[in-house]
Amino acid sequence: MSRRHPTIRKSACMILRTTMMTDDHVPGTLEEYANNPFIKHLPTEPELDDIRVALDKPPRHSPTDLGLRPGQRWHCVMRLAEYSQPTNPALQFGMYLDLIIKRGYVGRDPTTTDYVRGLERAVELEDKAAAGASWTSLDLLPQTDTSLGFAALGMPGGGKTHTVKRVCARYPQVIKHTDPFLLNQIVWLRVECPPSGSPKSLCEFFFQQVDSALRRQGVPSRYQDQYKGKTLDVMMAGMARVATLHAIGVLIVDEIQHVKRVKQDVQASVLNFLVTLRNSIGIPVVMVGTMAAQRLLRRTFHDARRGDGMGSIYFERLPPGPKNGPGFGPEFRMFVKQMWRWQWTLQPTELDDAILKAMYEETQGVIDLMVKLFILLQLRLVMAGSKRKLPEVITPSLIHDVARERFRIVATYVSALRENDPEKLAEFEDLIDFEREFNDYVQGIGFRLEAPVLAESHGAGPGTAAGVTGGVADESTYEILLAAQGIPPDRREWILGKAKELALGDELGAMMLAMSQAIAADRALQSPAKKTKLKAAEPIDGDSRADQKPGETAEDVYARLEAAGHVGFADDP
Repeated sequence: MSRRHPTIRKSACMILRTTMMTDDHVPGTLEEYANNPFIKHLPTEPELDDIRVALDKPPRHSPTDLGLRPGQRWHCVMRLAEYSQPTNPALQFGMYLDLIIKRGYVGRDPTTTDYVRGLERAVELEDKAAAGASWTSLDLLPQTDTSLGFAALGMPGGGKTHTVKRVCARYPQVIKHTDPFLLNQIVWLRVECPPSGSPKSLCEFFFQQVDSALRRQGVPSRYQDQYKGKTLDVMMAGMARVATLHAIGVLIVDEIQHVKRVKQDVQASVLNFLVTLRNSIGIPVVMVGTMAAQRLLRRTFHDARRGDGMGSIYFERLPPGPKNGPGFGPEFRMFVKQMWRWQWTLQPTELDDAILKAMYEETQGVIDLMVKLFILLQLRLVMAGSKRKLPEVITPSLIHDVARERFRIVATYVSALRENDPEKLAEFEDLIDFEREFNDYVQGIGFRLEAPVLAESHGAGPGTAAGVTGGVADESTYEILLAAQGIPPDRREWILGKAKELALGDELGAMMLAMSQAIAADRALQSPAKKTKLKAAEPIDGDSRADQKPGETAEDVYARLEAAGHVGFADDP
């Protein structure tokens, strides 16, 4: 064994000394999992209800919220940004993930000599790669393989990435083993495929995520630095070594469709490597991506087997229902009915078929769009109601109006879904531009004043926000905004003056940002300063906390941390 890997040597020796462990059966665990230390600390095999609980994330909501001022209710609406409820594909994903993690550990039981040989073999592979051997030429000896894998594919906005995060949160990411052996087990690791689709970038992202996972548990880790500048063959061999050393339960490669952007020989290199991790090292691999990845994974029958070890899960839009129906299916009705409970408008809107039909026409059953449209509707109502005292009621015309104004970026995508045009749909791989536009709209104080208010939707004729012309707003507009935030008249003049001082120009965006800063400054002046204390946090690369001097005051530390860009502070509990 190479002397370059003392951690491997130490772990292997300790495992060898303890391969004949005493029985440590966990009650309620299947026999094949009972004595495996890698499975011992995981949740027991779930029922569908367990996955449903993990996926269901209702927002905080109270009847007393309706008594808050409009600016506060505006912020309450944004609690829906993280809203989720279980769908059938998401439930299936949760059940599949638990199965492949535990089945993968059956073939990598650390109480067996097979596992120790796997550690040694991983070191030998890296030694050969460092000596100049190509990854594809390495002799990958098979080991006891119980690993499985699958692909989770679907349209943008279907909830794939959100499901991955929520399901993974059921498990501890890192488990520290100290008895009977020393080992930091990583149960799951999610790596986003880089936009370039480069295999080298994928390796770099892998080491970065391993470092992050371990450091969050206080374990020093510098794999990213260790492999920086290495050849692709060494980095791939290093991934296999690190995955084996830390007993990674499952590697989830998200945004796998990015691989199709590179040449076919590079695509083959990435896919061959991922299947090697599964088949030769025994690491289960889950590939997550848009439907654009389907052609990539099914280009050949051999490639298809990589993603379909257990079959693929498809995150599709909620279907429109039969042609002679109301224009939406029962799944859509149920999802909206559950979501509709979370309203912060003064007059709660009853859900009926007319509203459901309008919602489906503008979102076509894409879950991400459904939630965002519901948020935008309430934001419009709360702000317009405070300015013009209009009823805060959702109507079909309002739904169409808000979608027409705020869904411009995704209009062609929704139209292609409405027409069910496969050629047009193939052009859409993600909704990142819409995500940015949505975040821009709701960040800061919360709305763009150039957006039309509710007058047209409520039959009062077209209108725009007071005082807005060509992206510039006059002082009356800001007075309305400050009043909606509940700021007393005697403070509005100071805030407006401060905003003009801070703004880099009179353009609307610059003034809105400056207004937000001025409001924060005013509140700080009106309230006694709240004392903060240094938060305990592990040092990271370049972090000046690693060089803290004895007797140094918190203020001294704060000054250095602030200068270095490391915050690390929290309010007193």
